Amino acid sequence: MKENIAEKAIKIGSILFFGIIVFIYVIQLKPVTRTYSQNLSIMILYLILIISLFNLYLCISRSLLFQGITWSFWVVFLCIAPLVQIKTNRFPLYADVSPKNSQTSVNLILLATVALWFSTLSKKNLQTNRVKNLRFDTSSDRFIIILTAINLVTFFIIVMRSSIKVYLLTRYEFESAIKLALFNQQIGLLVTVICESSALICASYFLLNRNHVSFRSANGFMRLLIIAEAIYVNNPISSSRLGFVAMLIVIALSMGRIKRSLVQYFLLSIVPFYLFIFPILDRFRYRNVRIKKVGFFDSFLNPDFDSFQQFSNTVAFVQERGFQMGKQIIGAFLLFIPNELWQSKPTPSGPLVATTTNLRFTNISSPIPAEAYIDFGIIGVFCYSIIIGYLLSRADAYIITAEGNAEFRSIPVVLLIAFSGQVALLLRGSLIGVAGTSILMFLYYCLYRLLSSNLKPSS
Repeated sequence: MKENIAEKAIKIGSILFFGIIVFIYVIQLKPVTRTYSQNLSIMILYLILIISLFNLYLCISRSLLFQGITWSFWVVFLCIAPLVQIKTNRFPLYADVSPKNSQTSVNLILLATVALWFSTLSKKNLQTNRVKNLRFDTSSDRFIIILTAINLVTFFIIVMRSSIKVYLLTRYEFESAIKLALFNQQIGLLVTVICESSALICASYFLLNRNHVSFRSANGFMRLLIIAEAIYVNNPISSSRLGFVAMLIVIALSMGRIKRSLVQYFLLSIVPFYLFIFPILDRFRYRNVRIKKVGFFDSFLNPDFDSFQQFSNTVAFVQERGFQMGKQIIGAFLLFIPNELWQSKPTPSGPLVATTTNLRFTNISSPIPAEAYIDFGIIGVFCYSIIIGYLLSRADAYIITAEGNAEFRSIPVVLLIAFSGQVALLLRGSLIGVAGTSILMFLYYCLYRLLSSNLKPSS
């Protein structure tokens, strides 16, 4: 009871605070100076940090996997990092952030935070009977057989067209090798994403069902081969850092049967990972990378923590060129259409904003609130946050139901476990650059529904 009262009090307070900020901006007559903007931004960011930490605590105590990953990202990339950068007036991409754009970005982050929070309000007290009909049926076997065949074919194509050593190249060497091997970089990366995602899903399924009666007589060597391949093709050298971590998440959750205690330990480790380990993983991606010893606050000047600056750059981009009116989100959903067939295919938001703000380094992020703003403005930020919060709540409902259900090995649960590793990638952006695996997982789910539509569940 006390927890519910405190939760509602903080929400009401945050709404009032946001209303006060809007009121100040409407009636203010003097221009926004750097000192005024800095002080107000810091005050708002502290409020966002309190809200985010409170929600992260609720997620950890209730083992809410997807919402916990989201609020962990919020705490580090949209609270702590911006606070350090604004206080020191130093930003990771060596570009000036105007006080007006900085203040607008902070206000939009607050709007996204409150909207995300409210969208999950009715889903906090989840009941294990909210999601039903999670079943293990013969369509699951058929689905995994098809997906295993797809995985082996794509892996065979990559190995035959290049070599087994291609996955031991650094990320950019890997992309160049795939382009040469398959004549087209986009086709090569599509084949690679199919191979990596299918291996991950099959490995998760085999680990969850390792003691199930229908698999006791199965070929153990084949299952071991798929699991080993999933680890090999998602290694930290040729894959992105968050892609490698996604593989570790899926393997750990599948091995531990997604128990609540395991989810809690995992959520407790995310923030330290973002703060201390995430930047060090660059040593696997590039050659001759040296890890410099810097202070704790100086580490937030690393380009890995560019989310807030990219948000400010996005605000400047919109002021100059206007909204994209859905081009970016459409480009993310139609990611796999080749550039030859779609001449005006949108550029990922991060590089698009970088080129217009004269940044030399274009391999940068675009957090999900910035993706919403560049497409539809303030309305987009609010609507995206509401939709994301609802979808994350439903995903957590499935996971909690699966833990309390004897048939926790169902394909939807397996796909959700595999998708859990993609949440941080989608939140950090750019969507056009990272949405491929998530879209494939949705297509895999459609394939499963197609296979099971005409089959009665086994008793």
